[in-house]
Amino acid sequence: MSAVVNDDIAAGDKPRTTFWAEKNTLRVASVILLLAIWQIGGMTTESYILPTPAEVAVSWWKLMLTGELLTAAGASVFVFILGFAIALLLGIPLGIATGVSRPLGHFFDTYITVFWSTPSIALLPLLVVWFGLTLETKLVLVFLSAFWPLIINTQVGIQNVDKSYIEVATAFGATRYEILRHVLMPASIPYLVAGIRIAVGRAIIGVIVAELYTSVTGLGARMTYYSNFFQVANYFAALMMFVVFSVATTEAVRIIEHRFSRWRSE
Repeated sequence: MSAVVNDDIAAGDKPRTTFWAEKNTLRVASVILLLAIWQIGGMTTESYILPTPAEVAVSWWKLMLTGELLTAAGASVFVFILGFAIALLLGIPLGIATGVSRPLGHFFDTYITVFWSTPSIALLPLLVVWFGLTLETKLVLVFLSAFWPLIINTQVGIQNVDKSYIEVATAFGATRYEILRHVLMPASIPYLVAGIRIAVGRAIIGVIVAELYTSVTGLGARMTYYSNFFQVANYFAALMMFVVFSVATTEAVRIIEHRFSRWRSE
């Protein structure tokens, strides 16, 4: 009997391993296919229209050696980290407060709905009028891009906690603070992490847009400069830096989300 069970377990492990192997293989294959199509397209057009991946790689290496890309990437990452950190510090507490207190939630509901529905990019000209072409403009745009999804997801996470958990904690004499700390917050973490994942993507878009139109520093500013002088290979090199940063940040949040989702299912 035990041999049959062991055989079943072993048989059940193989499809899982095969699935992950196939999944990673398909991902690599899709990237190779994209590069092949890009290479063919670049070879059949002028380099100032669509450079080949090899030309982009050469430009990237040259810009890295001069330190131009690293300096620009450092400026962009600084804006992202600072703006996103402020959004976290303000958005999560406000999301908790509006989730716990229904009157407070109703009071802020109109503002949350309006600003969540309004693209933050639409506010960029107004921010330029208020703050000029400064660091503050970029920070405010990044902050606004990330702030609202953090509030909404935290609020929804708090409000969707199973009421029986709260009733049991109350029956054992838990205070409101203890219920918040030991019941509401742990149960709403998957929602919060999902909100962080959405906020990261929106904040990165905010960085790109702000630097494309308002900045003389950062990757976005370099991309604007390269496009103005038809240095398309350099443009793609700077764009790849944004892509790598976006993918790395999104994957890091996805790993955290997967861990908490698995914890929740257990």
